[in-house]
Amino acid sequence: MALFDLQMVGFVNFSKNEVLSNADLIREGLLQLMIEDNKFQEVIGFKTSDTDNVKKRFKTYMDMLEKVIGDKSYQQRTFPYSIKEELFNSNPYCSISKQKILAIEDSEVDHIIPYSKGGKTEKANAQLVLRYFNRAKNNKVE
Repeated sequence: MALFDLQMVGFVNFSKNEVLSNADLIREGLLQLMIEDNKFQEVIGFKTSDTDNVKKRFKTYMDMLEKVIGDKSYQQRTFPYSIKEELFNSNPYCSISKQKILAIEDSEVDHIIPYSKGGKTEKANAQLVLRYFNRAKNNKVE
């Protein structure tokens, strides 16, 4: 319920066209918050009706939406799910460890040249890896 409320309230600040044209980026932004932001995980998982948690949850989500929709120079850092599916369906093996990836949920799309080092979020710079190896790699070029 906490996530549903965020999305419905968050979208009232933007036009339908702005939301729809950025739907993939919004989805990826929310997933990134849910996976990588420990404070966000806490405010959507515990004491969800606590006033302070509600405020923190909405502030974090609204900031992400403003960054994605409001900032026209925003460049996507995460790969769309469609690229992940395409890579998985064409070759379900980890590019780092060479182990077979049994479920798409166990994988991540990694920048071959790290984003932090100027690597672009485009298919030519994408490789499918097991989540563990991607996290261990961090921002190294291998």
